[in-house]
Amino acid sequence: MKMTLVFAGFLSCAAVVAAQDVVINSPAAWLTQRDGTILVKAQFDTARIAKKSVKFTSYTVDNGKKSLVASKTVLAKTFSQDIKLGSVKGSMLGGTQYVTVEWALTDTAIKGSVFPVGVLAIEKVASKDSLKIGKVANGADCAAAAAAIGKKPFTKVGTYEIGSVWNDQSVFFACKKVAGSKDLVTLAIDGKNAKNAFLAYSDRLLVYGAEKDSLSAVCYKRAMVGDTLRYTKTSWELTGKSSVVNGVFVVEVPWADLGMVKSFVGRRFGFSVMVSDNTGKSIAAYPSIAKQEIPGSWTNALLTE
Repeated sequence: MKMTLVFAGFLSCAAVVAAQDVVINSPAAWLTQRDGTILVKAQFDTARIAKKSVKFTSYTVDNGKKSLVASKTVLAKTFSQDIKLGSVKGSMLGGTQYVTVEWALTDTAIKGSVFPVGVLAIEKVASKDSLKIGKVANGADCAAAAAAIGKKPFTKVGTYEIGSVWNDQSVFFACKKVAGSKDLVTLAIDGKNAKNAFLAYSDRLLVYGAEKDSLSAVCYKRAMVGDTLRYTKTSWELTGKSSVVNGVFVVEVPWADLGMVKSFVGRRFGFSVMVSDNTGKSIAAYPSIAKQEIPGSWTNALLTE
């Protein structure tokens, strides 16, 4: 009886490679690279395709539109090879933009691909800004948190000012109200602080509507639809309370709601503030390079005493 062993692995959302003539070990789908070099580490089944040609091609993709980066054809004469497929320009590629690597066994219909792959060069992109969050007494409510926040400088984001405190149960965020504003102020939190190129379901967003003091707890599901990376908005359960205290909107966010079971002095998490008008047009961001769908562009929040 002839047995075929098929390795289980997520090569792409669109292709499952039969017979495993070619296996790409790196890069992997949803990986965030720390530089723009596209280096493919591939393995070949030399018993099946010895000395046959395999064409590798890399592309950048922006909302489904492909742009060629590089292409190279190699002979499958050794079990493993490293193939350099050019470099991506810039220090950040993510959100709805990504790299895809395709391969094809020449003169056959056998082919495969790996995507999406992101790029985020931390040493070039990382913000020097960091939101330092002081501590407030355990059991504090929004009023007590507002009083504690008011004793320290706020962080300016456009015409808005943001502050924060924390205790063992929750983190509190405050936003000074701006008279007559209809803007949306989004607080973005990445508890794992992974500096990824793609927004994940675990990333938590709080959207404050300045006109009516409304608050939405938002997160996103991501999926590949053909060559397009799409994010679908959904919600998460916020169990903390919110209120307006002396012209400051304050919200309590329990650590458990963020998936952060235990917090302590010195802990960091990814954080950003993004301001848009009521049409969705971006007005300001903290840090200035922050993009909602690229958590790696956010800064850090640091818990202090």
